[in-house]
Amino acid sequence: MSLATLFYMLLQGFTHTGFNHTSAARGIVLLNTTPLFVAALAHFVAPQELLNAIKLVGIALAFAGVYAIFARSFDAGGTRLGDLLMLSAALSWSLHTLVTKRATQRMDSGSLMLVQFLGAGMALHC
Repeated sequence: MSLATLFYMLLQGFTHTGFNHTSAARGIVLLNTTPLFVAALAHFVAPQELLNAIKLVGIALAFAGVYAIFARSFDAGGTRLGDLLMLSAALSWSLHTLVTKRATQRMDSGSLMLVQFLGAGMALHC
């Protein structure tokens, strides 16, 4: 549960800080790489979600598509710091998703979310 709270707190911190350093359009595209990270990381966290050749090709093509969106104007509308922060937010969200999925097998999902929101809120408020 504490890992889920940590990853949720990182998600919020990276997202809010990242949007201060990149455009909304770039930030949203980068933040929405979360499913790609979930698919790639699930292989290591969830034994039933093994990567195969088709999944690897799909993930590679998806990341190539994100790169293609920014390739012509990689420096326009944001900074590398902002983009890195938004990718860090996507990675944090992915880890939060994977940890929360496992935690809900042992705990009520509503209680889990309440603890995460309160813990992250208190940590980020300070």
